[in-house]
Amino acid sequence: MIKKIIGFLDQNTYIVSQKKEAVVIDVGASAEQIVTTLQENGLKLVGILLTHGHFDHTCSLPDLLEVFSCPVYIHESEQKLLLKPSFHLGGLFGRSLKQFDLATLTPVSDCSEIEFESLKFSVIHTPGHTLGSVCFLHKNHLFTGDTLFTGGVGRTDLPTGNKVKLQSSIKHLCQSLSNKIIIHPGHGVDSTLSNECKYNPYLSK
Repeated sequence: MIKKIIGFLDQNTYIVSQKKEAVVIDVGASAEQIVTTLQENGLKLVGILLTHGHFDHTCSLPDLLEVFSCPVYIHESEQKLLLKPSFHLGGLFGRSLKQFDLATLTPVSDCSEIEFESLKFSVIHTPGHTLGSVCFLHKNHLFTGDTLFTGGVGRTDLPTGNKVKLQSSIKHLCQSLSNKIIIHPGHGVDSTLSNECKYNPYLSK
């Protein structure tokens, strides 16, 4: 089961569950919204996966860690920058990321596997929007964060962004994954990898 909650700056927070185990991917929705959804569905949170460290994808992390004891997965090159306001960009909106225990962060790298009892995710490193941006693949569902949107891509003019690397990352997705993959972006509506590789204006340039 995949549930989507719309969070800060219209960010998509995803709850992926199976056999009452749940993982939350990106946490821009309020902690209250996430907790309520988990409770209403009788789900146990076993992990938090972060596609990158920007504030709109991480702002509820400290509050969630006050409620749940679970690991947080983020790319190894991204975690050192997570608490830097100049990187996570909360200051642009007059907000800051509350302090939390960095020991909860579990670094991941390209081709890592994240396994729970009922859920399994593959990590695909997709630098470009940020240096440590990743996509998480679960069965035929790809959670792309701000790497790839329906009809667009993430910005590359922010700290550690790189247009050439983003182009290379998306090309890798198109060449290495099945065209039956469903993409769940960090903002906007779902699509398929096949449609984006064929019709996304950014990719056809």
